[in-house]
Amino acid sequence: MDYGIGISEAEKLKRNVECEVAIVDHHLNKPGRNILMCNPLAYGESSAKYPSTTWVIREHLKFEDSGKIVLGVIGDVGWNIRDHSVKTYVLRFMDEHGLSRMDLRKAIEHVDSCYKLVDYECINYVRNVLAEKDAIGVLEDKLLAMKVRRVREETWKAIEESILLEARGPIKVFSTKSKAYITSSIGRFLAEKNSKDIIVVKVRIGKLGLTNIYVRSLKYKVGKIIPMLKSKGFNVGGKDHVFSIVCEGNCNEELKTVVSVLEKQLGGLI
Repeated sequence: MDYGIGISEAEKLKRNVECEVAIVDHHLNKPGRNILMCNPLAYGESSAKYPSTTWVIREHLKFEDSGKIVLGVIGDVGWNIRDHSVKTYVLRFMDEHGLSRMDLRKAIEHVDSCYKLVDYECINYVRNVLAEKDAIGVLEDKLLAMKVRRVREETWKAIEESILLEARGPIKVFSTKSKAYITSSIGRFLAEKNSKDIIVVKVRIGKLGLTNIYVRSLKYKVGKIIPMLKSKGFNVGGKDHVFSIVCEGNCNEELKTVVSVLEKQLGGLI
């Protein structure tokens, strides 16, 4: 769910577990013949209409309306909500519960803090809080507030230690490292700071022993090159304006390939 898993990986998982595998997602993908899939984007729908997996769940699996749906939407697209019905739903929820934009942003930080710290005990904890008390519960939780402070410390440390490796026109390539899984936080910050550019950031995640290559742009639809990268065997998933690659080792060759493809396709990404 909400993982951007490729069809080949899902089929492999199905063989390994010897049972049906269902994908519920909103990342760019293709339909699979042997895989159960609830992903409107794989069938041609727009990311504006389905900004989060929680919205897919609401629309297609008919789950009860709740703050969990709203947190998923804002957590994925922030306040850049382009679909009128989605925006109306979010604003109505805020009005009914007396919540501000800052309140929702804070609640999302609380929910995300546990997985970003790769703290599995905390992940179980926040899941229970969210299930029992919804958005208000996580917003008021003191333990999660403490976890958020740790995430912020790790994020700023990684940003301050980031190195600009090269700049090729609007493509800016950075490198950094962190113990925490905060690649998206680093990438979002750099993309907002360089709003007219394409940000490519390589992050070594010590606690997981993996490297992420994260690409994001507010201006360019970088997600258009995802099929090209998948055809090269990359473990990549994303949406219109963002994608991420997971790899082992230093990922230098993968980084070169990503930058090269972006350069060649630049004119078609606007």
